[in-house]
Amino acid sequence: MKYFLLKNYRCAMQDIQRASVAKRALLAGNGIGTVDQALIGVLNARHNFVRMFGLAGRTVIFDELHAYDSYTGGLIECLCSWLQGLGCRVVIMSATLPAERRDLILQAWAGDVPMPAVAYPRVTWAQPGRVQSVAFPAARWQQLAVKGIAADEVANRAVALAQRGARVLLVVNKVARAQELFGLVRVAVPATLFHARFPMDERLEIERKVLEQFGPGGSCSGGHVLVATQVAEQSLDIDMDVLITDIAPVDLVLQRAGRIHRHDRPRPSGFKQPLVLVAGLDQELPPANLTSWIYDRWLVLRSAAWLHAHPLLQFPADIDLAVQEVYGPEPVAAVPELADAIEAAWPDHQAEELEMVELARQATSSAAAPMDDDIADGGAQFGTRLGQDSQTIVPVNAEQLAALEENGPFLVGHYLSISHRGLMRHVRTQPWPTGWRDQPGLRHHRPLLVVAGAVVGFDARLDPELGLVIG
Repeated sequence: MKYFLLKNYRCAMQDIQRASVAKRALLAGNGIGTVDQALIGVLNARHNFVRMFGLAGRTVIFDELHAYDSYTGGLIECLCSWLQGLGCRVVIMSATLPAERRDLILQAWAGDVPMPAVAYPRVTWAQPGRVQSVAFPAARWQQLAVKGIAADEVANRAVALAQRGARVLLVVNKVARAQELFGLVRVAVPATLFHARFPMDERLEIERKVLEQFGPGGSCSGGHVLVATQVAEQSLDIDMDVLITDIAPVDLVLQRAGRIHRHDRPRPSGFKQPLVLVAGLDQELPPANLTSWIYDRWLVLRSAAWLHAHPLLQFPADIDLAVQEVYGPEPVAAVPELADAIEAAWPDHQAEELEMVELARQATSSAAAPMDDDIADGGAQFGTRLGQDSQTIVPVNAEQLAALEENGPFLVGHYLSISHRGLMRHVRTQPWPTGWRDQPGLRHHRPLLVVAGAVVGFDARLDPELGLVIG
């Protein structure tokens, strides 16, 4: 059986490491890549037929489908229709997929048919004209306590818990906040920092050490704080004792909670039951600065209201309950101030959702704009993703640039992605070094000149423990 496994970007990089996935990769017998590699096939991109030909007759597996917004989700619906016509078998995996998104994908395969109502966890399968579903028993049941905590108290609480012997997972929404909290925590207890603003080769090495310490049979035996961003949210098989997390959409909070009490092992005294502390949930109205420019405000507020009303969760049954009620059309119970804020955030949420659906429809239209001939690996540049502009960069020093032909192959895996507007503007206005764009693995990245750790011409530095620090 030939297959192609489509994963989110971070997960795919674990598997393909430094290998570049060009359109020819889909012609291999089996493959692993990002979802973008297949989605290009339904866009008006040059040679898109090569990608569709490569997927024909395959078993195509989508992993972590909940990780995509309505725009990319719309492209995936279109792709599923094409894959059906190409004689493919499609497997979709997700623990927290909203019902509306799930039903749209199933109907793209089966047509406009009724959707079965079956308890969670479940397996659902579709064929033209029919959708069936069956529940199955969970491998284990858990009771999980959810409590609020002040946003400025997370470092002190993480230290206190680690001093009692706990493995503490501290997940925050922004890299700068993770770097700041790590600086506070590491002076008191053993700590590790894990985020996406390390060069990829260093990031993969940090991930290897995290799995070695906290994975099944991990070597960490005492109190420790793992400070992380969304990179620890999914597809990371670690087992911690306590989760402290910034407020976020409820499905992401539950994904983060999936990293605690994940395996059977001895727990420190006082940590026999899983505990989630949510920063910002101690107030009726969560602070906007914890999620600004990161998540949809309407979803965050509805999630806060739902978590307020459910301080004790039963896993896995309440996973589906939370996702469907927060993402569904019905109001959620909330105190007056929070209810008013949810209502005020609704018009922006609705407008953004409608815009993403329309853009996805236009992107997959045969009457779209002229074909794009500048396709780079990853997909974000040419229409498979929406969102904040980003730029991949490769930190280099003068010596590496002077011997670029010799150092080029070693720099290929040393890239990272940035979205800071000022830094992007800085790197995009710098002249291309001689020979840079002649290197196949570097031509789609911009160089970032660094001297003794400091970025030349901009207030930023590349720190061996903190990663790229901006400002």
